[in-house]
Amino acid sequence: MIKLKKTWRIGKKRIEIEVEIKDKEKIRDWDTLKEIEIVPVSFTGEVLIGKRLEDCCAGQIVDELPDGGELGEVKQIWKQHHLNDMIPGTKRQFWALGGKFLKYDEEIKELKKYNLYEDRGYKYGWEWLGKPVPKQVIDRLLEIFSPE
Repeated sequence: MIKLKKTWRIGKKRIEIEVEIKDKEKIRDWDTLKEIEIVPVSFTGEVLIGKRLEDCCAGQIVDELPDGGELGEVKQIWKQHHLNDMIPGTKRQFWALGGKFLKYDEEIKELKKYNLYEDRGYKYGWEWLGKPVPKQVIDRLLEIFSPE
């Protein structure tokens, strides 16, 4: 496993992001349901404005990141690949839910409307599924977070 951390300063804001790139693991693919090997990726961060602790947010700060530049690139990768080894449903189920996560009971109700609670033998939420992160994305994370 590789843990990388980087700090950006934008005006009075200090943004610190940590990315974990874990060792390869075998998991069922969210698209094909076949066993594949993926590299799990996860992100956490912290935004501090000035020096007051009250002006801080931490954890899943992706929506606090700007859209442009290097941080915008990190934001895109975070949104697309964070916890890629902990997906509760298939790709079809995800799109049936409108590409967003709801409360579990609401998700089940919605999926049953589309006859997708069970997709090709996989019942929604019964095990984690995975989504591969392209090698060029991993390489880009290593480049962005490498010590300067």
